Amino acid sequence: MNFNIIENNKIFTVVILDSNFLLVPIQLNIDIYEEIKYIIQEDFIYLIPNEVIEELQKKDKREHNRKFTLNLNNALRLLEQYIKNNPKKFIKININADINDRIQDIDNLLLNYALFLKQKAYKVFIATNDKILKKKLKSHKLNIIFIRQSKKLDIF
Repeated sequence: MNFNIIENNKIFTVVILDSNFLLVPIQLNIDIYEEIKYIIQEDFIYLIPNEVIEELQKKDKREHNRKFTLNLNNALRLLEQYIKNNPKKFIKININADINDRIQDIDNLLLNYALFLKQKAYKVFIATNDKILKKKLKSHKLNIIFIRQSKKLDIF
């Protein structure tokens, strides 16, 4: 179970990365990993859901867009480098294994997992620019990290 890995870290603040945020370092040349560290200013861990990576890979196969493929490959390479250099700070998870849910919609999956962690007394941030997801997160009073004016990160 992934939750045990998170719990063993003794860190109670987590940042869950949505698919669109993984592409930001490549598309907008913003080092989201350093920026998030700067704006949160407390000890935390990144959670990278396998479902998010799978969503991006499915999109890549559907669209056959060379630029997207290049951006995705570079973003995943950068992420893997961060994971390799900071294995206790960057944790890949399988959300469905923790919440025993087979939700197909990634937005609802992220929302339910954030609520699951919040219920366990974690401070949860979701890093996303997805308008629909942000609206859902706001309605549940969850923390959102987003891009403001295509150049800096902010928290709502």
